[in-house]
Amino acid sequence: MVYINDFLTKLTIFKQKYDIHIFLVAHPRKMNKKDNGEYEIPSLYDVAGSANFYNQVDNGITVYRDFKNQLTQVLVQKVKFRHIGELGEAQFKYNLQNGRYSEVGEPLDDTSYIMEEQKSML
Repeated sequence: MVYINDFLTKLTIFKQKYDIHIFLVAHPRKMNKKDNGEYEIPSLYDVAGSANFYNQVDNGITVYRDFKNQLTQVLVQKVKFRHIGELGEAQFKYNLQNGRYSEVGEPLDDTSYIMEEQKSML
């Protein structure tokens, strides 16, 4: 766990020195199933290996796929500096035809990337 803490500290120093954003993508530990067979929504503490992924990040976002309801939830679980954002969540539907997400309540985007690309070539 000390190695993860040291690494995250080095990342923080690096981003501050060069005034950049760093997006670190990490996979959660194996999630437990609830009694109804669905997986729990992961938190930042569920990232495999260390609670430091919650403690040291400025912003923490998790993504959860609800297979039963065919929804993808994006949850903002930590915002260190309030002027940058706020806690909350958004739900999306996935369109298998074109691989695009649309926010729940909005019409699905049925356009095809390939069709758009071919039109622009004409």
